[in-house]
Amino acid sequence: MKPEIAAFLRKAQEFLSKANGMLDDGSSASATLIVVGAVIGAAQVCIYIRQAEIMSTQAQIAKAQLAEMQLEGELGSRLNRLLGR
Repeated sequence: MKPEIAAFLRKAQEFLSKANGMLDDGSSASATLIVVGAVIGAAQVCIYIRQAEIMSTQAQIAKAQLAEMQLEGELGSRLNRLLGR
């Protein structure tokens, strides 16, 4: 797990602890819901960022595979011409 994500999760746990404390103190439930919603939203952003990183890596792999396939095709074509096929 990336250090930034681990740090975010620690902060999220702190926020949730504070939100639980707000409920225990009898504070506004709506304030707690706002805090929890913000934490969930921030977690979703982290997930989306990670997904984007994964998709970027997959795209790079696909490009490299395509380049290899094209090279193999070119080499095969040249070999066929040399062999008179």
